[in-house]
Amino acid sequence: MIKIKIYILSVLLLLVSCTGNKVIDEQITRADSLMETNSDSALVALGMLDSLRKNNPKMSKAQQMRFDLIYAKGMNKGFVDFTTDSVMKQVVAYYNQYGSANERMLAYYLLGCAYRDLDDSPASLDCYLQATEQADTLSRDCDYHTLARIYGQVGDAYLRQRMPLNAKNAYRKNEKYSWIAKDTLEALIAAESQVNSSIMLESPSQIIEQCLDVYNNYKKFGYPTEAARSLGVPMSSLILTKQYAKVKRYMDIYERESGYFDGKLNPGVNYGSYFYAKGLYYLNIHSDSAKMCFLTCSNLAKSANAKRLAFDGWYRYYKQKNLIDSIKMYAELFIQYSDSVRAHNEVEAMSQTAALYNYSQWQKQAKIQEVEKNRARMVILLMIVLVIVLIIVVVLYVKNLRKPKIRNYHPIHD
Repeated sequence: MIKIKIYILSVLLLLVSCTGNKVIDEQITRADSLMETNSDSALVALGMLDSLRKNNPKMSKAQQMRFDLIYAKGMNKGFVDFTTDSVMKQVVAYYNQYGSANERMLAYYLLGCAYRDLDDSPASLDCYLQATEQADTLSRDCDYHTLARIYGQVGDAYLRQRMPLNAKNAYRKNEKYSWIAKDTLEALIAAESQVNSSIMLESPSQIIEQCLDVYNNYKKFGYPTEAARSLGVPMSSLILTKQYAKVKRYMDIYERESGYFDGKLNPGVNYGSYFYAKGLYYLNIHSDSAKMCFLTCSNLAKSANAKRLAFDGWYRYYKQKNLIDSIKMYAELFIQYSDSVRAHNEVEAMSQTAALYNYSQWQKQAKIQEVEKNRARMVILLMIVLVIVLIIVVVLYVKNLRKPKIRNYHPIHD
């Protein structure tokens, strides 16, 4: 009777445990679904996951890894910076062994995002590329949304390293997989990114043509705000090719419909560059308007490059006015800041090269350590085998010694 009660109690405890685990799985899944909407939803989902942390000791290894994976996904979507790579390295190691193709791809991607936030661009790019290698594009279950986003991050990483051709190829794949995932807006943004990465590679007329295609596609698929915002890119090219009527038409649309000129400055917009281009336009029409544009450009200039543009604008303005002292002053300032920008770019390029070299050395060192670890494991394994063999030999030898010896008996014949 007591045995039956113990058995029933064990079954009940097992059922309670399974029910608890099921609830945890459901809550993680609910948080994962919620964060797909927008960054605000991702922050709410992170709050839900935080409430689950007290159950961490009750979670199985698989649940803990899934929790960490989805939590990292929420951080990335909610623009919460990673401060360490340690958790995601464990997650990658786990899913490398037990995960599906989609889980491995997501894990490597998020590890890359962690390195991105830690300003380790080479490691970040390496993880993104490893993430793309995990994708099983022959499977119906392939997560094309994530794959598209990864190629977008690859493009951004290449642009930061001033590799526009590589960036453009990555954005092209970003667009391709976005269309497959039926994510129209992401596909259109990827197409615009291809144009932005081509500015230093192609002629002004090609840039204008491609920007017009981007603008028309945004309008075609019902994204008027994004369409207007895309018109900020071709302004300089239109001015260089002296298409002033188009410049005026596009400026009006840009300022009226982009939402960038509603009284609040958007931190993601390069206003200085825009007002510089606008000032160049007005130099040919109305010099007082050009002066106001260059004044705005100067007031907004924070970086050395932004100040360089502003001083070039003032130089052109005073050259038109034929004011020699001002021409000389702004020409000298323009040269000074051009040298500063060039020096900054050289330092940054050297820093990128050093980072790539250090990462390459780190990879080599990691491979050497892995070889040494494998060699140590083999030595230990061989020693264990030798010890086992030695033990067997000793045991057999001892057994053999303990066996009674049978002497040959020769009867005496009488």
